[in-house]
Amino acid sequence: MKLISMISNRRVEKLLLLCIGFVLIGCGGGGSAGSSDVVGGVPAKTMATITTENAENVLSVTLGSIDIVDVPRGLALASDNSTNIAKVSLETSKASNIASSKLKSNNIAETGTESCSGGGSLSYNGNEETGGTVIFNQCTEDGVTLNGTQILSFNGDTIHSELTNFSVKDFSSDVFISSATIDFNENTEALSMNLTGSVSMDGKKTDFENYQLSGDGNTFTISGLIQSSCVAGWMQIQTVTPIMTVDFEDCPVGGEIVVMGNNSALRTVFNSDTSIQVYLNGAIFATYANCNELPGSCN
Repeated sequence: MKLISMISNRRVEKLLLLCIGFVLIGCGGGGSAGSSDVVGGVPAKTMATITTENAENVLSVTLGSIDIVDVPRGLALASDNSTNIAKVSLETSKASNIASSKLKSNNIAETGTESCSGGGSLSYNGNEETGGTVIFNQCTEDGVTLNGTQILSFNGDTIHSELTNFSVKDFSSDVFISSATIDFNENTEALSMNLTGSVSMDGKKTDFENYQLSGDGNTFTISGLIQSSCVAGWMQIQTVTPIMTVDFEDCPVGGEIVVMGNNSALRTVFNSDTSIQVYLNGAIFATYANCNELPGSCN
């Protein structure tokens, strides 16, 4: 048994990209490619109206939120330059590294407070056998400043992490997590995550609410609410059929995602030849040869 070490954090960080998905209660099955995607009953928020004018930005925000290009590779390449879930996963793993190093390597719970190398402090209570609680107080390590509470616990091969009112700042970004839970099985590599928070970078901000993910390394699903500074209003993303990936392809080879707005919806279908069809309110909007052709940063 071990706490999330540098190595296991790399695995968590990888799988947060590779297995991004959601267990969505009440998610319906997929229809034909040309069927209507307008779905009622969206949450009581100011929802974005998806049109031909902003559809590419919607694609950029929602698919970029899971770094769809890098999912099959399992790399955190976009973690340092985009306001997406990858950035959040990287920063939470940094916090786990620091928290892990402070909990003692025995089965006796210990309590203490230590200074951080770059300023600030942290308090801890626990051990690396069963886990514990670490409270960061403007703790700066390796240029990263952390504030908030992290709880780590272990049950067999499963690592459970909780973050509350947690902020992570570095030279280029500001991540705030009001709440997050992460469960990762080191043996099966099954992952589930639920978070509410935001990422700000280069004047752009993306908000996540009840953003959930789960997967097993080859398939993943996603769901939740997203709001971006480059799209007016909230968007609800759902998985219709799980996204499938294979080791020898850079892009997904199956699956379907729908993004719902105000009486509007954008549906993305991933095909076995890595091509992608996008439908706006049931009508074809765009076709891409592969995920590398999807829109980049939103305007």
